[in-house]
Amino acid sequence: MLVVEAIADELARRGVSYVFGIPGKESVRLGVELNRLGVQFCSTRHETQAVMMADGYWRASGKIGVALLAQGAGFANAVSGMACAAKARSGVVVIAGDLLKSDGDDDPKARAIQDLKGINPRIVCQGIGIRYVRPTSAGRFRAEFRAALDLAQSGCAISLNIPSNLFSAPAGEEDAATEKGTGAPVAAVEPDGDAVETVAELLATTWAASRPVILAGRGAVRAGALPALRRLADVTGALLATSLAARAAFRDDPFDIGVCGTFSTPVASELLSQADCILVFGASLNPFTTYGQTIFPKQARVIHIDRDGAALGKYLDPELPIVADARLFAERLVADLDRRGHRATGYRTAEVARDIADYDPRSEFNDQSADGVIDPRTLMVELNDMLPKRRLLVVDAGLHLHYALTFLEVERPDDFIFPIDSLAIGLGMGAAIGAAAARPDWTTVLEVGDCGFMMSLGDLDTAVRHRLPIVVVISNDQAWGAEAQHLQMLGLPDDFVRMPTPSLAAVASAMGAEGHTITSPAELRSLAGRLKRPLDGPLVLDCRVHPGIQPASFNFDYAGVFAR
Repeated sequence: MLVVEAIADELARRGVSYVFGIPGKESVRLGVELNRLGVQFCSTRHETQAVMMADGYWRASGKIGVALLAQGAGFANAVSGMACAAKARSGVVVIAGDLLKSDGDDDPKARAIQDLKGINPRIVCQGIGIRYVRPTSAGRFRAEFRAALDLAQSGCAISLNIPSNLFSAPAGEEDAATEKGTGAPVAAVEPDGDAVETVAELLATTWAASRPVILAGRGAVRAGALPALRRLADVTGALLATSLAARAAFRDDPFDIGVCGTFSTPVASELLSQADCILVFGASLNPFTTYGQTIFPKQARVIHIDRDGAALGKYLDPELPIVADARLFAERLVADLDRRGHRATGYRTAEVARDIADYDPRSEFNDQSADGVIDPRTLMVELNDMLPKRRLLVVDAGLHLHYALTFLEVERPDDFIFPIDSLAIGLGMGAAIGAAAARPDWTTVLEVGDCGFMMSLGDLDTAVRHRLPIVVVISNDQAWGAEAQHLQMLGLPDDFVRMPTPSLAAVASAMGAEGHTITSPAELRSLAGRLKRPLDGPLVLDCRVHPGIQPASFNFDYAGVFAR
């Protein structure tokens, strides 16, 4: 069995159903081998979108996402997507060619190609924080490949860089049953008993923790900690909140205040200002979650639990940093409090529940739709009611995300994909395609700005070719919206960041998608019936949004909080 065949065999054995990418000459045979084994190879139009498709596939399914790239220029084109996957700790494996070894290769033609494609992937990977893996030999390839896949399954983005002459080499004949590579999850980090007891004693001292808040992040979701955190909140009288990445984790709980930080509601912000103890599980406490370290009272005790010790104190110094698996720590903390017979009311009163239930974000604005443009807030409110409830929501980066995140809802955190971990726009298209491939019986909704859409336009064709059920909502203000509003705030001209777009509905139709232009609430409502019906491919809404409406959270000082 050749290395290229061993790759396809192992991916099929792991249950991977899609591989995305643009192969090079050295790896193109892999697409044939994958299709032969029932793994669909999806040819994309851009390498960074291929990586984001693998990322979206992972986030929507929990299965390893795989992208196949060519050596050199193809690998370089994918850097933005790889940086996003690495920062998100996505289970993504990027397979690409690597430089040939300097010894034992006297083929002048091969040397010339290597000179032209001479990008050193090890240095690139180090710079963007993705794990670089280079197989040591063809004979050991299968074992090393399985180990890399196991690492990815645990939530680590991998760049597997295979010397171009290794793809067609014999892979060795190790017995698959005796080699490492079962796909078993990495063992959870066991909590320290003393740490559990210390936190339990604090919570049981009601004067010290009379108004606790439990803040869950993406790490808590991935650890399966949510049931234990709900129980912990019941026992301690705590409010439940999430980071943006874990939104909707507790949405059916009467004491869920939603997202903590930049996108907190006024009710949530007021309640958080009264907290005296913050229990953080698997959230990074980045400046967006803490609103630049201002959302919690200065006297509030912060207890931060994360399996990754490097995450503790990265943005905010907790009073008690604890390295542990979020689920195991929460379960043992509840057991300790039960043993003590501890029960507290805390925040959990009828008045607080009523304040949370009565808040309606739609009451915060008056519709400002005008001739030829729709208010972006009205757009999102209407779409939230019109789109199928069984939906995956992917939100791209840009000014428009403030409206989408405020008004577009999801049922569970696994139904929400927010691929802006590297703060790059234009990655949402790939993530949406990967998510739709992972869950083809769902409607995937991509909310994207006009500039991000134009950056990723080529891969709308990929969605069309694979007939993926994606509703693309383009918030089209015909500008670099955030930059335009920054210039306005400074009293400076913004002409150079405004640019007219063609009819994106017409462009989408020309590419084989269904396209509609939206310039008013009435035009949007006319599509209510269409949006409820099943899709046989992407549907694109070119929504001409009012460019003069500034979101409430726009004044957040992004640069300032990262400088602190």
